[in-house]
Amino acid sequence: MSLGVHGFKRLKAVLDPPTHTRPVAPALLLALGLAAGAVLYFSAGQRPGSVWTGGAKVMALCGFAALFLLPELRKLALILTGVASGLLVSDMRLSSIESVLPGHQLSGRNEITGWLERIERSGSGRSRLIIRIEEADRWHRVRVLARPGEARPGDRLSLSAMLEPPRGAVVPGGYDGRYYAWFQRIRASGWALSLPERLEDEDRRGPPRLLARWRFDMAEAIRARIDGPASGIAAALLVGDRSGIDPETAESLRVAGLGHILAISGLHMALMAGGTFFAVRLGLSAINRLARRQDVARLAAIVALVVSVAYLLISGAGIPTQRAFVVTVVALGAMIAGRRAFSLQSFALALGAVVLIQPESVISPGFQMSFSAVGALIAVHEWRRSREDVMERRLPGFLRPFWELTLTSFVAGTATAVIGAFHFHRLASYGLLGNLLAMPVFSFLVMPAGVLGLLLMPVGLDAPAFALMELGLNTILSISRWIEALPTAARAVPAVPGWWLALYIALAALLILGRGLLARLVAGGVAATLVGLWALWPQPDVFISADGVVVARSGEGWTANTLRRGRFGRQVFLERSAMAGQTGERAACDDLGCLLETDYLRIAVPSRIEALQEDCERADLVVLSADTPRWIGRRCGRPVIALSELAERGNALVWLNNSGVARIRYVDAAETSWPWQT
Repeated sequence: MSLGVHGFKRLKAVLDPPTHTRPVAPALLLALGLAAGAVLYFSAGQRPGSVWTGGAKVMALCGFAALFLLPELRKLALILTGVASGLLVSDMRLSSIESVLPGHQLSGRNEITGWLERIERSGSGRSRLIIRIEEADRWHRVRVLARPGEARPGDRLSLSAMLEPPRGAVVPGGYDGRYYAWFQRIRASGWALSLPERLEDEDRRGPPRLLARWRFDMAEAIRARIDGPASGIAAALLVGDRSGIDPETAESLRVAGLGHILAISGLHMALMAGGTFFAVRLGLSAINRLARRQDVARLAAIVALVVSVAYLLISGAGIPTQRAFVVTVVALGAMIAGRRAFSLQSFALALGAVVLIQPESVISPGFQMSFSAVGALIAVHEWRRSREDVMERRLPGFLRPFWELTLTSFVAGTATAVIGAFHFHRLASYGLLGNLLAMPVFSFLVMPAGVLGLLLMPVGLDAPAFALMELGLNTILSISRWIEALPTAARAVPAVPGWWLALYIALAALLILGRGLLARLVAGGVAATLVGLWALWPQPDVFISADGVVVARSGEGWTANTLRRGRFGRQVFLERSAMAGQTGERAACDDLGCLLETDYLRIAVPSRIEALQEDCERADLVVLSADTPRWIGRRCGRPVIALSELAERGNALVWLNNSGVARIRYVDAAETSWPWQT
């Protein structure tokens, strides 16, 4: 037999071992369908109406009936039932939030009276107050830039603020602050016009306010016990308070690929629950009489579940923490029920539970990255169980934990790299190196010492534990700063459309769940081709904001009609075009307007109506000011973009070619019906 045949058989045995021929769990197909239905719902340009929801109900009934009547189509029926259910669950979630929010908009100068939930830090490093306002049986939140003064979370306060509805995406397809704020019941954002005034009502404090005060006091106590930038990270890890993290430290960790440790998510919950489980199991196993009569693993899982609930409350129960808690509950519940905690079935239960509770999170980077990492880890774990791991058997016992940590970092980092680059337009070149160096310190020193410090705080013996935690955090910060200083530590990545990511995730799921060597090779090949085409994806040539800022790409640089306004919008546009850091200049301007040159065409931005006729003759695209009547623009013989239209639909991106304007995309559709856009 030839060497090529031998090689093919070996490849087939590795990629498609015989034990993988068992069918895919029905729960997994249903959960994937649920997630796909939620993605279809929230990715639509318009809110699906009664026709869509009615069709989803019919599809769900047909799929449910096909499960019993057409067993040969069971897989397809499960997926269709899941997709229809995902659409319906998303619509129910939207309606439930819409029914409890106040119908009026908060804008202009307002007198705010409510209680302070938490203090955050904005991107510029300023303090931001999250205030909960209760009106009869309804409540909502406002977000105000202000100095807290003597106010602390849990206090009832009053202040005067200038408010406006949450802002939408800066560029089409970008981060839409209105979407996430709406589901968090944040109805307005703004800045304070007066210092917060504390109102005395100590006798009316309920559990939420007491918990907010307790978390704040704990964060202050933790920061008082640790010096330097590590203090803010420690408070974020243990109680979810990120207000003490300075922007430079956060940026350094992100460049090193360690930004995930700043938000309490699956990693932190797993370390907390897993550490508790193994510690309690080890302790109970030492009691011979108890170990003989009871399954100590189940008892340890129950204790770990209680600790996870406490950690959820202490950390503030943020959206990522809630998602991690659901996954942890599923894993611990499987242990208590005597099932394997880490399997594709448990993954399916966790995925389905999160979609049912928070269907809006399916398009968020946190959801996609966490479940892609968990799914890849479970798939690799099951693949290793299906064959003998020769490397693991040859390793000495004391090296196996480090081998497992290395493999985990590699698999999780590889699974999330593409998704992170898609959302944040930046790839941490040395992210794997950063995680390999820092995660042993984080897992074996930082988190255990922090948990021990929390337990010892009531008796005042926490100083040694927090000293160890500070040592570990400073070590991680030294690693991140060293990696940040390496050349090309952060690589710019251009933007691609949303359907690209959806196709990539579908191919990755097929690669994991596919049966047969051919299916896996095809899925892997197409996914690799997609990634290879990423750098060649056509990028927009022009960015136009509603306030009249125009930025045009030209060769390796860019030009803008103004450098004083629109800095944030210009930065976002350049980052999405992989041009962050590229030099730019102000376009040629005079009293009548500006003229911008691109690789293909010329763009005129007249500031006076007298220059419009000349610009319509010389330029290939004209940007009209908001006060220019539209009928005048229609008389122009060139393509026209009116700022009055951008005021209604949001900023715009323009793709150009040799013949003119190829495509224009706005933030919002022409007729929007989503409640957070109105």
